[in-house]
Amino acid sequence: MAFFTLASLILTAASAATSIYSGYQQGEMAEDQAEYEATLKQQQAEMEAQARAEEQAAETREAESRRALVESQYANSGVLLQGTPNDMLLAQTRIDAENIASRDYVSQMRQQALRSEAMNIQNLGEYRKKTSIQNGWIKGANTLLSTAATMYTPKKSVPDPTKTSSYTHKEDNIFTYKGSAEDLWTSPGAM
Repeated sequence: MAFFTLASLILTAASAATSIYSGYQQGEMAEDQAEYEATLKQQQAEMEAQARAEEQAAETREAESRRALVESQYANSGVLLQGTPNDMLLAQTRIDAENIASRDYVSQMRQQALRSEAMNIQNLGEYRKKTSIQNGWIKGANTLLSTAATMYTPKKSVPDPTKTSSYTHKEDNIFTYKGSAEDLWTSPGAM
């Protein structure tokens, strides 16, 4: 009997340790996955910034080229760039600059959103790691407690004959109740 009890305790401890270790492993995997996803989001943000820088350079070159073309057309026609045509070129230059600034702002917002998402993913990974570890400990403790509960057999309580007058002691150490069956059902402390 003692061998089976010892074997049961060893298996229970091994099961609890496995649950705890499993919780740690799941936590590490959740954290690794979150770090991977966060890294991807950071890379997306960097790629967005790089793509926007390239677009901005192309848009600036295009605006400068357009201005140079218009200026050369005015010069070939003999019109000087003073007054109304010059004002139109300056206005177009401002519009081009505003368009570039607007696209830059949109790109910066996308980059910021991607970086925020990366931070949220990292935080979620840390949370999942903690909860996985806690769940492992809870499962391990539950295994230990449930096994301990099944192994524990409480001793049957026997009333002390010196404290109650309703019981008498016989020679074979068994107590008998001196009262009617009706008393058992009606008196609250009869059993």
